[in-house]
Amino acid sequence: MARFYLLILASILSLLGCKSTPVVQESVTEAVTPAIPNLPQWVYSPDREGYLMVVGSAPSQKMSSSTILQERVATVQARAELSKLIKLWIYENIEVTTDKDSSGKVTRDYNQSSIQQSSQLLDINQAQVFDRFIDDAGTMYILYGLPTR
Repeated sequence: MARFYLLILASILSLLGCKSTPVVQESVTEAVTPAIPNLPQWVYSPDREGYLMVVGSAPSQKMSSSTILQERVATVQARAELSKLIKLWIYENIEVTTDKDSSGKVTRDYNQSSIQQSSQLLDINQAQVFDRFIDDAGTMYILYGLPTR
């Protein structure tokens, strides 16, 4: 049994002795060009007053030369992103009252009418495509928005 422990100790010490020195790599600073030049500004910041705006994109569809399928894919992606924004917008705009009783228990009350008004105001079926752009690689970008008023 002692030989076993001695063997393990010798193995550990030999592995520690084989520790190599770290390799230091010099960093080279190069001018970085955008991966996709000449995209419209709205691709990077889809803002429009009075709207929740998102950008959907879809690569070129190899099975079809038509852009109809590509636009549908981009629209589905944009609607998914818009759904997330709607949820956040409603959460930020509902009226919440917070109470703390004498024992320290905190209760929150959500105003149901403000939730209903926000939900009716932000009907995703009212969303529309504001702009389209296809880059040199064939990727389609769409600017998709929903009025918030």
